[in-house]
Amino acid sequence: MNKLVIIEGLDKSGKSTLAKELAKKFKMDYFKSSYDPAHHFDTEESARYDWNFLLDVLSKTKVDIVFDRSFITQYVYSTYFRGSNILKHYSSFEEYHAIFKEYINKFLALGGIIVYLKRQDFDKIKLTDEKFTQKDLINLQIRFDEILENTKINPVTSYFECGKKIVRDIIIKEIQLRWKKC
Repeated sequence: MNKLVIIEGLDKSGKSTLAKELAKKFKMDYFKSSYDPAHHFDTEESARYDWNFLLDVLSKTKVDIVFDRSFITQYVYSTYFRGSNILKHYSSFEEYHAIFKEYINKFLALGGIIVYLKRQDFDKIKLTDEKFTQKDLINLQIRFDEILENTKINPVTSYFECGKKIVRDIIIKEIQLRWKKC
């Protein structure tokens, strides 16, 4: 079985740092898309194909990989910022949501683990993208929470501010436990 991990969360929550550390520790490949699904403006149509193709490839190959963001970010940011764009490509929000749930189920069926990094210190985030406000970040985290809870994903969840070693160690232990269960 492949070792597959998706690291999710808000901007500046430690995703890239943790993903690179996990890739190194577990001898996995690290993947971060050349476009950021949180900021790219028309990712809604590609959601129908891109991740379906990738999940199909993962189901037929032997690769261990850590994803720095995924279709989960794409879904969260799309539903928060670009609802009208969703309706340009899908007959309803329910159709878009059904595709998202299908991808979640396929990823989890492959033994994939989702790690969700949260923030508590929104006032310390240096906003480099003028499109986001601190209020947006708070609302996006609430949206992540709702979506992860409603889809019963059961991610490894942690607050990862400042890359604290103790938090990394807890996340690593939880991932190892989940892999042993498979």
